[in-house]
Amino acid sequence: LLRYLKKIFYNSVAELRIEKKISELIPDKRFYVTGVLDERLGEKAVLIIEDQNWTQEKIASFMKEVRFILSPYQIPKEIRFVSNFRETYSGKIIRENQE
Repeated sequence: LLRYLKKIFYNSVAELRIEKKISELIPDKRFYVTGVLDERLGEKAVLIIEDQNWTQEKIASFMKEVRFILSPYQIPKEIRFVSNFRETYSGKIIRENQE
């Protein structure tokens, strides 16, 4: 149980560090980073952005910038877009895999 709690805490802290750096690149968008199970990697970082209007060129440009500010293991391996995040009654984003 203690190992499980340490892993959850470590992942949360790591995700928040990544989010802080990414917020410099997209300050006007709501987003979060989450870990998703991956067959090859075990777990991979996925960036979920509340927006639907990103072109392939914008994504490529964004990822190029991300590579300069994050270390290789922090770089999201996938970006997912949603039109609206689900929220709690107090307006906080419900962090889940929103597809």
